[in-house]
Amino acid sequence: MATSVRYRIREAVPEDVPSVLAMIKELAVNQGFDESAAQLTEETFLRDGFSSPGSKLFNLLAVDCHKESGISLVGYAMYFFTYSTFEGKMIYLEDVYVRAEHRNQGVGKAIFVTVSKIAERESCCRIAFSVLDDNVVAKKFYDGLGVITESEWIHQKLNRSGISRLAAARSDQSIELPF
Repeated sequence: MATSVRYRIREAVPEDVPSVLAMIKELAVNQGFDESAAQLTEETFLRDGFSSPGSKLFNLLAVDCHKESGISLVGYAMYFFTYSTFEGKMIYLEDVYVRAEHRNQGVGKAIFVTVSKIAERESCCRIAFSVLDDNVVAKKFYDGLGVITESEWIHQKLNRSGISRLAAARSDQSIELPF
């Protein structure tokens, strides 16, 4: 007799944090980094994602797998609201992760459907996200969803040392800074 498997996407709760942090380490390894690249602590994650609604920095969806043997957390999606100067409110989808043994079951698509419903409900103009250039499997999956690949934008960042270096710099003396 075949085992019945069902998936459920829900808003994450603080009790999910240890499992999500473990999956973030898995994601780092899957992306070619050492798991130590995932430096978030449980305390920071709880503060930033589960504080009062006005100070919460991100939203988190959890994916449960329901089997006869029990329920386990097998995926997550992290997103936050941001703003496009041309179009208005939007969602940035920071992570979508589904454990390897649960891929190709429709879970990834269900996560995107869920985030799209949230975007529609919140009157967002778009959902933006990034994919590693060499992640051929993910890019093929996104193509199947009808995602538009932007080739005209190059994403850049300042890491912690770059932020510190720039924050310590002096500006032109004729420009008054607010801090």
